[in-house]
Amino acid sequence: MKRIIFYLSAIMLLISCSSVKETERQTIFLGYDFTPYTDKGFLFTPFLYNDNYESIALLTVEMYPEIKKQHVKSAFDSESTKIVIEEINTNEVIKELYNKAVELGANAVVEFRVGDVSYMNGTRRIKGVSVSGFAIKRIK
Repeated sequence: MKRIIFYLSAIMLLISCSSVKETERQTIFLGYDFTPYTDKGFLFTPFLYNDNYESIALLTVEMYPEIKKQHVKSAFDSESTKIVIEEINTNEVIKELYNKAVELGANAVVEFRVGDVSYMNGTRRIKGVSVSGFAIKRIK
């Protein structure tokens, strides 16, 4: 019995080591450029605003990708269906939040947050992006 456990452990170790791929060092930069909004006098901040302001709205924008079925012909002239899922650009979602805040009369979004959201589409989890914050009108 001990021998069987030993062999099973050795096999599991070999399987787990063989599924690991070597990779080079990676550096990934994640960030959002707010200068297009700052240039218009608009403020995005993850913090509270401590000067005078008028409350406008609590806003959340969620964006999910478009999903399309694409018919593909193979080399043997048989047709199959491929699922194509659009990429969501977080800057587009931020722009939507900005547009709604400005439409409501805000010139800032404080307590700004970015997060992932998802829903189930059949057996596939579809990932989206959520941005939210407290829209205010800063009083100068």
